[in-house]
Amino acid sequence: SLFWFQKTHLQPQASVYQDKVFILADVGENVSLHCFYEGDDSAWILWYKQTLGQKPRLISTFYVYDTKITFHDEFQNNPRFKLDTENRRNNLNISDLNNNDSGITVKVREAGLKNPALVHQSTDVGQFFQFHCTTVLCMTVQ
Repeated sequence: SLFWFQKTHLQPQASVYQDKVFILADVGENVSLHCFYEGDDSAWILWYKQTLGQKPRLISTFYVYDTKITFHDEFQNNPRFKLDTENRRNNLNISDLNNNDSGITVKVREAGLKNPALVHQSTDVGQFFQFHCTTVLCMTVQ
């Protein structure tokens, strides 16, 4: 299972962070993967799902200066996946975890950034889901 967190920014005052870097959960439980945005810069926050050996699949997109949340593909109209965007949060809430939920990813792409590099870290899942967060400053647009 892979969990990536990527932070890219245009100006130093923008900040995206998580309060928990590691979450362990059992099948059937509910989890909330936290992502917070600080700053006044415009930003898109995108959640991806990636399982080992597969390409990332887009879960949701959210623009911080809008109220519209968009879920994509198999995550669209799936009541197990919800996004909490109140007060600069972008928390992905997943209810009734199952074996297919391992490998959740968050990526932030701010305005003006074309192809931010992805950084990944492998984790050993076993019978638990491990959502492991690596915070990386990938590039700065001058």
